[in-house]
Amino acid sequence: MTTILTSRLRDLVGSSPRRSTEHRQGVTGVSTDSLRRVAEVLDGEVRELDGGSCIVVDRCYGPETFHGYWRIGDCADVAQREPSHARILGGARLDGARTFVSPLFFDLETTGLAGGAGTFAFLVGCAGFVKGAFRTRQCFLTGYGAERPLLAAVTECMADADLLVSFNGRTFDAPLLETRYLFHRTSMPFADLPHLDMLHTARRLWNGDAGCSLRWLETALAGVRRRGDVPSIEIPARYVHYVRTGEVRPLVPVLEHNRLDLLSLAVLTAIAVDLVRQGASAARNAPECLGLGRLYERAGLEAEALSCYARAASSEAGGEEAIRAEALRRLARRMRCARRHDEAASAWNDVLSLSTADGVLAREAARALAVHHEHRSKDLRAARSFAVRAADAATTEAHRSSARHRLQRLDRKLELGLFSRL
Repeated sequence: MTTILTSRLRDLVGSSPRRSTEHRQGVTGVSTDSLRRVAEVLDGEVRELDGGSCIVVDRCYGPETFHGYWRIGDCADVAQREPSHARILGGARLDGARTFVSPLFFDLETTGLAGGAGTFAFLVGCAGFVKGAFRTRQCFLTGYGAERPLLAAVTECMADADLLVSFNGRTFDAPLLETRYLFHRTSMPFADLPHLDMLHTARRLWNGDAGCSLRWLETALAGVRRRGDVPSIEIPARYVHYVRTGEVRPLVPVLEHNRLDLLSLAVLTAIAVDLVRQGASAARNAPECLGLGRLYERAGLEAEALSCYARAASSEAGGEEAIRAEALRRLARRMRCARRHDEAASAWNDVLSLSTADGVLAREAARALAVHHEHRSKDLRAARSFAVRAADAATTEAHRSSARHRLQRLDRKLELGLFSRL
């Protein structure tokens, strides 16, 4: 049985008698002439760490370098501003964390896109700002047997970081790396680091019909146009081809793809931080202003959130009715919490005036206005009118029962008022 399993595993990794002994040593992490040639092609250097070898590729993008519309030096200035801006982006996950002066951007390229215990990170890209420049360090897995030195190199990269920044890293990258560290029973360098996942921030700010991928965001927000970039779906196969044949040149564009992802992640973070710093007036459109309001609301910044919702709801913001309706809904809720009841009622009335106000939104607005007129303005006829509208928009038996109960109470109050005048 053991022989059969060993044979099957060799077939899966593409064992071939034509490969030289020199290459078989190279892919298991032993420093050989073949390994040095791989490093030369990738324009990196061989590092001896933790009893094995990995390849490290360093690049530096100066402050005057542009990535799309953004200058690297400007990104550095923005990304390292007041730490509270990063906390607003990250929400409660970053509360109580220490100041963020050394954010580390990281991104993985893996042997599979689905994750799991059998998935390796064959390229770990780390980057940060140093004196206005953007420095990337990529740790390359020379073979499946060389994972320990790669993880040791990653640990070195994260030594001075006080904040991790990723794109979907909380769901995919970080758990995958954690699995590999646990497999080798080595301590994780990022276990206690706060983690800002920009995918979640981007969804709140910019999630639209076009989706929320890093490629879409870099083009829409920063004007980045990639030329000849390797598709993400092809990347795992290129590494498997390298392991089987020793041919490394197809991986050169993979490393460039990873560096571009790191640059775009840094620019995206700078754009979001700058937007949070400037507030509602800096939002380009109503959807962005609405998303910014959500971030402020999650951070407990009521005044800033109200300002964003008010602007997103205004006609001057140019938003679609669905965006205006959601902004008005959030504005009304925040006004009610602030005990600004008349302003909340005005916002709910504006919601009902929109053609998109039906179903759940119409029921919520009508119910809120029924409550307002029954208990605050004391206009029972108006309250009953809105209660009827809430009942008509009810979609569950619980809502219908609540609406009937409110109508019965209002009818009794109206009858008592009529008798009192006789």
